[in-house]
Amino acid sequence: AHDGKAAVRFLRSRALAWRVDPSRVVVLGGSAGATTAMVMGYVAVGEGESGSPGESSEVRAVVAISDALRDGGGCMRRDASGKPQDCRAGGLFQDRTGDIDGRVLPRQPALCTVVGTEDVVVFPTDTLKCHSRANGTGLSSSLIYIEGADHIPYMELVTEYSHELTDFLYKALDLGSVPCPKRG
Repeated sequence: AHDGKAAVRFLRSRALAWRVDPSRVVVLGGSAGATTAMVMGYVAVGEGESGSPGESSEVRAVVAISDALRDGGGCMRRDASGKPQDCRAGGLFQDRTGDIDGRVLPRQPALCTVVGTEDVVVFPTDTLKCHSRANGTGLSSSLIYIEGADHIPYMELVTEYSHELTDFLYKALDLGSVPCPKRG
């Protein structure tokens, strides 16, 4: 998460040259990348030592594809009948779902969780728990629940559910208030 925060600070330090709005930064990741994104957005882990000092590492929205702030359990595959196999419980992290809290200040970023119903690596119930926690504490949250999809359903997300992701980002980034750029 420290490297992710450093990357956000670096992006902000180059925002003017790269024509990026530094107030509208989103972090998106799948599986382990989603863990990094969620820790960056919701867990107090500090800033780390690298990056561009003096720049903020705060993000406006987190998009977590196939992950949850939970204890690292999951399964590696399903047998012919669909029953999960090679399951593990526990891991390096405790359940951090309680760190998602729309009541804290400064305000936490909006959350979009994406999960496939057949994911055996990250149980859909864990992802639903994060979404419910965000909604229950007043944090802007969206859930993209992809029926029949397995772990990290990028293809389904971009081909069948891109409108839901676009709607989430439009609201989370307040893009309705941004004037259209002029061609030059």
